[in-house]
Amino acid sequence: MPLRTTVVSDADALGELFALVRPHVVLPPGATRRVLERSVGDERAGGWVYEQDGAIVGWGRVAPAEYRTEADAYQATLMVHPDHRGQGIGRALADLMQEHLRAHEAKRLDAMTEEATGLAFAVARGGVPGEKARVASVRLDELPAAPDVPAELTVRRLSELEPRDVHPVYAETVLQIPGFDEGYDVSYDNFVAHAWDPARGNQLDLGSAAVVDGKVVGMSTVQRAGERLWTNLTATSTAYRGRGLAKILKWSSLTWAAEAGCTVGYTQNSPRNAPMLAVNEWLGYQETATGTAVTWRVESDL
Repeated sequence: MPLRTTVVSDADALGELFALVRPHVVLPPGATRRVLERSVGDERAGGWVYEQDGAIVGWGRVAPAEYRTEADAYQATLMVHPDHRGQGIGRALADLMQEHLRAHEAKRLDAMTEEATGLAFAVARGGVPGEKARVASVRLDELPAAPDVPAELTVRRLSELEPRDVHPVYAETVLQIPGFDEGYDVSYDNFVAHAWDPARGNQLDLGSAAVVDGKVVGMSTVQRAGERLWTNLTATSTAYRGRGLAKILKWSSLTWAAEAGCTVGYTQNSPRNAPMLAVNEWLGYQETATGTAVTWRVESDL
């Protein structure tokens, strides 16, 4: 049967499929395996693959949205090999995902579509389009000269700091960034799990922080996969905006990454986030892909 449940040993094949379908997304080493391992024993998570001639050509997965504060919120991933589309594979996987979500009484489902066909597919199944996303890349050997750093500011690597000292600026700023809504969890535990924990690919030695009078007032978190770097978040405390801190932080992280052997950096922003888009333009980022967030609610008949 071409459809079956995923197993941990599928990790390498699924990582290759992910890299083919979404080449701009930086997956740290072992990321797919860790995702599958976390699903073992969690009945709320479900994953399925579609095989043809012994090769995995489709993958569907749903799991609790750990980054949300509301109960019964899930996130979804669905991808099909480009050479095997138009054969009903995505529909078959989506049916299994839908059945699983109904059985677990899901109240909300989030997904990111990155192609027009994917968005049309999601909308046809009841999804509501939301925030747009812009993925961009920059060659790290073409960065501009260092920006001026105010005398009162010290730039530190995240690895030199304690997460408790960095979390306040994260909690203050994340919900102010376009694309993040009030349901996003900015608690300390979520910050450590998703933005700090090295086991999830966070590169603390390449992440940066702005410190003024001993207080962290800005931060930039990153993940790395070989020669590629992904900037997860760059944020500046409200009281210190307009001083170029985001530019300094991101330039510092990208420069450290280049010195460590990285050759290209990626990032994602809302088209509404004009200040960060201006920083990225100064750094030399060029648009690589676009996407649209899609949400399903229980009233949309998950």
